[in-house]
Amino acid sequence: MEKRIEAVKEKMNSFYTGALYPIFVALLIFVSHVTGLEFWFNIVNVFVFIGSMLVCDTFRPFIVVMCSYVYQFSRNTNLNDPAGENFYYEGARLGVIIALFVLAILVFFFFLYKNRFVTKKSLSSLPMPFAALALSLAFLLNGAFSSSWSLGSLGYGAVQIITFFVITYAFVLSLQNEKGEELMQYFAYVSAILLLILIAETVLLYATSDQLFKDGAIVKEKVNFGWGNWNTVGQHIAMMIPVTFYGVMKNKYPWFYFAVATLGTVAAVLTLSRNALILSVAVYVSLVIACAFVGKQKRTFRFLIPIGVLLLVALAIIFREKIFTLLDDYLKRGLSDNGRFDLWHAGIDAFLEAPAFGKGFFGVFPPESQDGGIFPVMVHNTPVQLLASMGVFGTAAYIYYRVETLRPFIFRPTLAKTVLGVSILVVILGSMLDNFIFYYHHMLYYPVALAIAYKLAEEQKGETEGPPQLS
Repeated sequence: MEKRIEAVKEKMNSFYTGALYPIFVALLIFVSHVTGLEFWFNIVNVFVFIGSMLVCDTFRPFIVVMCSYVYQFSRNTNLNDPAGENFYYEGARLGVIIALFVLAILVFFFFLYKNRFVTKKSLSSLPMPFAALALSLAFLLNGAFSSSWSLGSLGYGAVQIITFFVITYAFVLSLQNEKGEELMQYFAYVSAILLLILIAETVLLYATSDQLFKDGAIVKEKVNFGWGNWNTVGQHIAMMIPVTFYGVMKNKYPWFYFAVATLGTVAAVLTLSRNALILSVAVYVSLVIACAFVGKQKRTFRFLIPIGVLLLVALAIIFREKIFTLLDDYLKRGLSDNGRFDLWHAGIDAFLEAPAFGKGFFGVFPPESQDGGIFPVMVHNTPVQLLASMGVFGTAAYIYYRVETLRPFIFRPTLAKTVLGVSILVVILGSMLDNFIFYYHHMLYYPVALAIAYKLAEEQKGETEGPPQLS
């Protein structure tokens, strides 16, 4: 009997840690998104994931579950609207969500205990401890001593601590037994699967939305995936392209990864997010060129790049009128501020009113301007948002944190750490004209990338120190 149980566990472990599990989760997420039955599919997803923590000694299976979690929400629910958000916070649904969350947390603690990941040594070696303490304190003090401080701002600051540090440290602790190179190859594979979900959802939107086109042009305001709008989806796609390119350079089946990265870049452009257009295209072009010098397909890319450029130029000339019409919104908006300058001025005024700790995330703008959702109205710029919401103290703490997070990337750089750094850079640069870094659904992929970078840096440190020498 015991042998049968062990055999079942072994088979389950192989499934959870193998190539099929990310595909299984992706199909579950996409079917949930298509059918609008995400509440029920979410229950299945969570229980399947809980099974992984009971039988596995690796946290790998959580990567695809966490990073794809929001993609399951459909246009039927429409989380972009406060009514859609409230749908999940009413009646029995809220109780089910809380119960699932608590159960997952309890099983996670059991996972840590079972595998002995939490020890004095592992806790003492956690990266950036002082920066984490400083920025966590700053998040909790956002808006302190100002007339606009609220429990909402305190709660939102606490959520930032979870996304910036709790999730990052959970992965740092749980990936201790992983081999960096294998983990990175796996992350590239998961990134490609995540991109495929977004590509499929983009195709679905364009195939089924009746209001998406007007006079042959895409109406940007109708680019709504239910869980995010054009900016949200475009940013998600852009930040996963760099790690997918690692698969082009290092994994088996490089042309699969290249096809996914290419289609992902097209999907990012079709979101009509100017942020995504600039970042995804810049990253794509840079990494295509890098493939001509790094990786297994250097010679092939040196041959294909000139052909690809000529082909793109030819297609652009032949279909220029259709392209101009389709992407008319890009041409009309150009480099206009789209109201951001007014938001920045309001943010600076808020900072001047409360320079020490800011006016809080929910205090920068008056209560009547809030839309009733779980996210505060923000100023679409990271430095101004920090000053307005968290003041000088919060801004200084964030700068300290950002300097500390540079360490694994600037010391002994490698290809793996570079693509991870570029992925994180996409979030940082995108947040200069938006609010991504303060939105929890943009900060699910980010902590995994950062934790893996620290894992790779720790391995390098071990290689440098080497084994103890006998005297």
